[in-house]
Amino acid sequence: MRLESATRLMAKCADASVPKDGQISTTAVPKALGPPSSGAAGTPPPKASSAQPITVQKLLDDMHAVHGDVRLSHSDVKRLMTTLAEVKASVADLSEVPKRLAAIEKLIGVFAVKIGPMGANVDSTQKAVDQGFKENVRLLSTISGNVRGHREDAQQEAKDYHAEQGQWLSATENKLVDGIKEVLKKITNTDFNSSQVYNQKLEGIASEILAALNFTQTEVGDLKTTLSQTSEVVHSIKEMCERPVVSSHPPSYRAPVFQGHHDN
Repeated sequence: MRLESATRLMAKCADASVPKDGQISTTAVPKALGPPSSGAAGTPPPKASSAQPITVQKLLDDMHAVHGDVRLSHSDVKRLMTTLAEVKASVADLSEVPKRLAAIEKLIGVFAVKIGPMGANVDSTQKAVDQGFKENVRLLSTISGNVRGHREDAQQEAKDYHAEQGQWLSATENKLVDGIKEVLKKITNTDFNSSQVYNQKLEGIASEILAALNFTQTEVGDLKTTLSQTSEVVHSIKEMCERPVVSSHPPSYRAPVFQGHHDN
């Protein structure tokens, strides 16, 4: 087979090499093959210093090269057929896409029906939370105003009580000082050596003075303790009134989660 093909190709080359004047040229090149260094068929070959003659071995080499190209083309055709088969298999999957899209649209419709009431519930809940927050703020403002008023009243009462106790202490101290001065004056003007009665009276007066002094000191100590306790109570009330009021945050709301389902 190769020999016959080579013979036919040589015959064609011989026919193409014979010019019109009847002389055979041994340097003619077939138009279909062209020289090894030429480009596509029909492109004029570059000028060479010496033309090579066409031999049977060269024709066989060219035929082997063509046969290799045919093999490569055959493998490309096989790959193309494989790709077409894969595309054909994918067409069946593509035909399922509209059905899946229809199912997805049904699910979206179900979700839309459920999300609408849920959105309304969220809006109503938000309005209720806002209303409750405003009410709590109003109540806290009222409580703060009442506490501030009670604090001012307590401070005023403590000031008045402190002033009254101070006046009473001052008056008691003045009376005690005046009495002691009067006693000392009488003692100074009395002749102790001439009267035993006065000595007895002075002894009684001294004990009475000591008792009165002890009583006065006890009363003053109790009054100081009472004033200290009153001052601590007023200080505690002042700290409670000046303490910042912590505002409560509105309750958090978590939307319910719906499990999706597929229509069979």
